[in-house]
Amino acid sequence: MDGLQRALQLDHRALQINPNSFPVRGQESVILLGDASLKVGDRRAALEYYRRGAALFTALDPKGTRANIAVNAAVTDGKIADIYLADGQINDAIAGYWKTREAALRHAAVDPSNQTVKQAVITSTGQLGHALVEGGRVDEGLKYLRETMERIDAESPLTPLYKIYQSIAHGWIGEGLERRGKNADALSEYQLGKEAITSARAAGANDLRSQVYYCASTDRLAEALLKSGNPTEARNQYEKCRGILEPLLQANPNNEEVLYALAETYTGEGDVSVSLARASQQHARNSPDWNDASEWYEKSLNIWSKVRNPVWISTSLIEVRLPAEVSQKLAECRAQRSTKIAMLN
Repeated sequence: MDGLQRALQLDHRALQINPNSFPVRGQESVILLGDASLKVGDRRAALEYYRRGAALFTALDPKGTRANIAVNAAVTDGKIADIYLADGQINDAIAGYWKTREAALRHAAVDPSNQTVKQAVITSTGQLGHALVEGGRVDEGLKYLRETMERIDAESPLTPLYKIYQSIAHGWIGEGLERRGKNADALSEYQLGKEAITSARAAGANDLRSQVYYCASTDRLAEALLKSGNPTEARNQYEKCRGILEPLLQANPNNEEVLYALAETYTGEGDVSVSLARASQQHARNSPDWNDASEWYEKSLNIWSKVRNPVWISTSLIEVRLPAEVSQKLAECRAQRSTKIAMLN
């Protein structure tokens, strides 16, 4: 952060010396500072940096006619909308994604072969659809999400990046279908999402973020499997995530993307144990499953204690159960165990 702050100061000084120099004015230090602030959980600082970046791009290209600047501006507007979404300002997020999408579409009409512009259209359309679903406008959101999938499928060959987009879109479509009560269809979408990110990793996209995306997709599938009455397979899926995330956390102990993913995985493991305990014919309230569930929720809360300003959706687009919900689950497990102990006495 200190290095980026210094770079930003130098950019500002250069602007004063030569305000018409595009190579200097186009420096992205302010955006990088926003990204860095977001990664450590400081959404307020990130929002301020992104707004400053948006103002810079507007000054550089007031009419939005220069494609390279306009695309950067659209991406920045999308980052601002991401923060609105995380903070629950859904209507503001929808407006931001809509603005981003319209800008990307304008430039796609002028330069339809530009891959950067194509990607901006795909991501902004998907983000708009997701925000609409989160805002309760499910059918409208699914329309944009299916458009996103069509745009991805039109690309040939599908690069690892497009496969990651595909995985995210399948997950968002699945969430929309769940809200419509179409749980079997949602489960199919989650399975397709996992297959897409698995393919991306096999094709070479296996950096930290791609591994986190894989675990987010797998967690989502596991949760759907548990809801469908298959706790054994749900646990298998969660175990795959743990096998990736625990070593990642050891190597990256302060990485919030990993922390979010592992906290959610531990919560899922607890949910599986609760399901098994409830299915027990003896309804043994002090059974190992109740004890196991408590331990998993405690592990989740321990991970959450390392996260600054937790929010329901991470910078890797992972939807999670927040510490308050995990604490409630833990309290319920402890109550079940205490009740049985009282009955035995």
